Amino acid sequence: MTGGQDVQPTYAEDEAQGELEHWRQFAKQQGGGGRRRGRRLDRRTKMAGAAGAALLLLAVAIWRPWSGGSGLSAGDEALGGPRAEVLVQLRDDAGRAIGSAVIQHDRTEDRGAVVGLPDDLAVDVPDLNVDSALAGDGITLGGALKAAGESLTRDAVADVLGVDVAGSFVLDIPTFANVVRRLGGIEVKIDSPVTVNGRVVAQPGSKPVELSGDAAVAYAALPQGASSTRAERFVQILEGIIAKVPQDYDLTADFIDAVGLIGNGTLTPERLAAILSGAARDRADGALKSAVLPVQADGLLDVTRAAPMVRGMLGGKLTGRADATPRVLVQMAFSVEGRTRDSLRERARADVLNAGYRYVEGGFLPPQSGSLITVYGGKGIGDGLALALGLDPSVVHAGNGDGVADAVVVLGNDYRP
Repeated sequence: MTGGQDVQPTYAEDEAQGELEHWRQFAKQQGGGGRRRGRRLDRRTKMAGAAGAALLLLAVAIWRPWSGGSGLSAGDEALGGPRAEVLVQLRDDAGRAIGSAVIQHDRTEDRGAVVGLPDDLAVDVPDLNVDSALAGDGITLGGALKAAGESLTRDAVADVLGVDVAGSFVLDIPTFANVVRRLGGIEVKIDSPVTVNGRVVAQPGSKPVELSGDAAVAYAALPQGASSTRAERFVQILEGIIAKVPQDYDLTADFIDAVGLIGNGTLTPERLAAILSGAARDRADGALKSAVLPVQADGLLDVTRAAPMVRGMLGGKLTGRADATPRVLVQMAFSVEGRTRDSLRERARADVLNAGYRYVEGGFLPPQSGSLITVYGGKGIGDGLALALGLDPSVVHAGNGDGVADAVVVLGNDYRP
């Protein structure tokens, strides 16, 4: 590959950068004006002001414990809790998600994360998965957005990760390009040439290159590489956006309002501003981590690699969302193949759902004779699953530490629905 070739920002991008800088200068001027006015006060006014301030502080000290005041900043209040996550997706003209990632800001730990989600990740969407299984297909994250909509896709991602996802923001191509343009472009270390309108505008090299809004979309939409590679590109773009987002909550809220970002009703623009500005501060402090969720070749979650990664980055124990029913991850270890195996999988899924649990697809393992149920959320869950699946209660065991779900079921050849 040839050396990196920077794309010169357009006049519109220069203007956008100036607008963002104007917001910063405006905020500074407001504080500066107060200081200039303060110097014009005479001594008696200053003394009276100091006495008034002391009385005010005393009143606040007495009032706050009785008032229940949180003492949180506007941004922390908008975050809605110690931490919050948002699912950000880029939607193509056909309605599919060509880029998906979860962004988290944790204000108590002063850290953040960007977790990229491959578009072929298998997700569980009620009813849709049954229809797809009968047709011999499965639901992937990329297709779920078009087939199920934003809310159900967000719920499916939350179930896979085992953490709460506060809401989702789905951006179409023009809106996503406009976000990058209004930020004055972003810097990304690309792995492939980027072409816009038939012209190569950026070449990979040893250093990051400047991408305009259209170039950022083109890079995110590159079909080359595995799904994990495509997810990594989207993570890089989001990191570039976070690097340009103001660390000040109010300025970020102004920016989101200026570009017209509107959620699907599950996440307010104010909460998105709190997450993004918090992530920007995390990045500035070197506390923003990024990774791509590992999946197997068939799109199923790579449980062994994903569990410690998600625990470490998102801070969850992967024992289910706080407001959800217990999650059961089911892995198949049958000797049979083809339609017979698929039929057994769908029957197991129905058994788990009918027992009142959430079903998480765990993929296939080498065949084994006996089944095993490992529980992390209380033995009662295991006994209930054994009954629902027609297994002997002796297959239930308690797991050590944190599991990838409330229970992990490995179905062997003794599973006879």
